[in-house]
Amino acid sequence: MSDLLAVGELVDRGVELWTEDGELCFLAPPGVFTDSARAALRAARAELISLLEGGKRLAPALLIERGRVDDRFAEAPAGVRTMSFALSGPPDRAALEAALSELVARHEVLRTAYVRLRGFARLVHPPCPVPLVPGSQPPRPHASCPPLLTAALSDDHVLTLTVHGSAVDGMSLALLMEELGQLYAGAQLPPPPSAQHQVRRERAYLASPEAQAAQRYWLQRLGDAPRLPLLAVPGSPESIPVVVPPSLAHTVRAGAAASGTTPFTVLLAAFGQTLAEVTGASDMTVAVPVAHRWHADDERTVSGARDLLLLRLELGSGDPVALVHRERVNAMEHGRLPFEVLLSDLDLPRPAGRHPVFGIQFALQGFGSRLVPDLLGARLASLPIAPLGEGMDCGLMLWDCAGRDGADGGYVGELACDGVAVSGLEGVRRRYLELLATMF
Repeated sequence: MSDLLAVGELVDRGVELWTEDGELCFLAPPGVFTDSARAALRAARAELISLLEGGKRLAPALLIERGRVDDRFAEAPAGVRTMSFALSGPPDRAALEAALSELVARHEVLRTAYVRLRGFARLVHPPCPVPLVPGSQPPRPHASCPPLLTAALSDDHVLTLTVHGSAVDGMSLALLMEELGQLYAGAQLPPPPSAQHQVRRERAYLASPEAQAAQRYWLQRLGDAPRLPLLAVPGSPESIPVVVPPSLAHTVRAGAAASGTTPFTVLLAAFGQTLAEVTGASDMTVAVPVAHRWHADDERTVSGARDLLLLRLELGSGDPVALVHRERVNAMEHGRLPFEVLLSDLDLPRPAGRHPVFGIQFALQGFGSRLVPDLLGARLASLPIAPLGEGMDCGLMLWDCAGRDGADGGYVGELACDGVAVSGLEGVRRRYLELLATMF
């Protein structure tokens, strides 16, 4: 494997590799393909041809995709997103399988595995069919074995789709469902933007003065952040559904607008206040998943390129909504710096088995109304709620179910805490809803 390690350094510098008619082919940025690079490829030629057989391609990956090469992530329950749709009747099976297969062909992230060489790289597989298996349980996709989209169709016309979390974020799920309905109807869609453009933009940013300024900000902001006392000893996550009804959601949205902020800020402020009451800690660091999309093309790209934005909530005094709003604005100004870079600079140890920087997660997905494909009167039967991540203490994930036309809808999701010592999740949920109702 030593010869491939040298090739991995080339890939990390932007080289793409594939085979044609048994011969090794490459595409390299200017100045990268030196005599030593040629020697590295010659030394690893046999291994590379074996790795790339069957039409695979080796390409650079985003820094924020590093976790995709972790076997624990590939196997973890948190690594999959499952959605079910009740159809009004039997679909055209051949047309539906063709539409699903076309999704995989269009979006290379759905047929990408991640390999560790020197650094890490994308191993893009060729297009492949996506069969509709009978029943309600599609095969569980594995991050090392594309395709990362699987499907099942039950006798009572319930379509269940499973996508591996390494391939999608909330926006990506919405894009896939929009395209699925169009492809099933026979539409010819324009090709999506190249994923490699996103890689090049990330690397250019990391070499910029803006990235250095962001690094200084995060070190100052989080260098002395206290660790929230563990809510529980490591154990089995417990969870409970959370429903913010449309009437309360309307109050949240109206209050946010009147305060010059967002519903996200209000929902997170109430969550922070709830945890402060439960734990007695008023200073905590919360990780918020965010879409790593900084270019217009990224808005049309199916990608698992989501990152973590860390918000330090100091809720000891003052209006919690105003405090969270200010923290979020400051964090977003420096939020393009990948979490992997920040993680290498911070030294905030936690007990074994716990995350080293934070223990709380909060997510608000704003695409709940866009997840239903235009397909035989499909109705969403289940939202793709992700279980609490490994090493986490507590998390709240919500979907915004407001209608496409702006009609009021509620928020639905899940509250999860790790360990049996966290008792009374129903009380925590009740207190969260009470605080939401009294934020304004």
